[in-house]
Amino acid sequence: MSKLYTKVCRKLSRIIEHHIPYNQSYKPTGIYKTLSDYVNNSSANHAEVYPPEKSILKVPHELLKNNKNHIFTPLKGVQPAASVTAINQGRLCTDGTHFAAVISEDNKLIGDISLQVGTTDPEKNGIFEQSYFTTPLGLKGNVFNMLIGGSGENNYFHWMVDSLPRLHLLEKAGWLNKIDWFVVPTQSLPFQKDTLRLLGINTTKIVEGHSIGHFQADTLFASTFVRNIEHIPSWACQFLRDKFLPTAQKIINSPKRIYISRQDSDVRNVANEPEVVELLNKYGFQPVVLSDFTFSEQVALFASAEFVVSPHGAGLTNLVFCQKGTQVIELFAQEYTPVLYADLASKVRLNYSYLQSYTHPVAQTLREAMHKSIHVQLDKLKELVEESLIAEPQLSPDDVPSLKVV
Repeated sequence: MSKLYTKVCRKLSRIIEHHIPYNQSYKPTGIYKTLSDYVNNSSANHAEVYPPEKSILKVPHELLKNNKNHIFTPLKGVQPAASVTAINQGRLCTDGTHFAAVISEDNKLIGDISLQVGTTDPEKNGIFEQSYFTTPLGLKGNVFNMLIGGSGENNYFHWMVDSLPRLHLLEKAGWLNKIDWFVVPTQSLPFQKDTLRLLGINTTKIVEGHSIGHFQADTLFASTFVRNIEHIPSWACQFLRDKFLPTAQKIINSPKRIYISRQDSDVRNVANEPEVVELLNKYGFQPVVLSDFTFSEQVALFASAEFVVSPHGAGLTNLVFCQKGTQVIELFAQEYTPVLYADLASKVRLNYSYLQSYTHPVAQTLREAMHKSIHVQLDKLKELVEESLIAEPQLSPDDVPSLKVV
């Protein structure tokens, strides 16, 4: 009921925002197409943390080729410089779903640090379709933007990869200890609370951006996007490992081979999961439901794993905590094969493979593809597992350890 209520409220808000003029003076009157345009035409302080670099995805090419129902991900590209900019009297405006706009002191949207889901063109930012503007909440002092536009509110991957690593850029720029307020999407979920606590961010300094939506800061600090061209940068992976691996809560008898079940989710479930679990059990795999674990326990679970099998889902973000050489098999429905976790696996040097399922009816829309259940071909999975194990000794079901959390 709460999900439906939230959807209805957001739908009504979008209708109001698009069709009822109010506080129109807050709509940006122009655009700085790039961050460089803004920096070169203002007195803003700007710190480049990482220079531009060429980036090549090391993922199975067939997987990339099949990736038709997702944001386009180029095989090759140039990661722009990663930086942080301090904007005097900067404003931050978001609808919490589609866009997050950073606005300069002269009321112009700043490209490269303002996100619109589905496009990199600042002229298509959703703020220009908005008619109704609330009066911005004034925040005294230095404010850091950790919003990513959409999905950061409740999606583990986007929180871990698109939002938190911005703190690394802020720290490297030398400004972390100068921030009075951190604007995050929300902090309602356990993993959000746990990660912010472990990173030393005081709860008294946190403001939930998606519930307020419009801010005016004395000085707004904004970083470039973590995944500028949809490639996950190595520095973001290293940041997550450096910050969270030392804090992992150990699990006694942690299984070395794990199967991630999505039985706690309404989408992308494995339709024949009992048969999959029975098959994997013969090879010593322990099924786990990640929502049964705290964040630190999840870190420890993946850090100890030697083989991970999982349907596509945000829980695979934890691959970033695996040790070099860990075997990974990702399970897909044929219509939806994002390369996020193949890319992540390559960045931390894991042995990655995947299996697509071909089932009917065929999904006709992106939403259907994203939500479709997966019916795993058991013979193909058996073949993949055995290829991955090669000559490793197999565990009998009696050898599979039970989970016990310290």
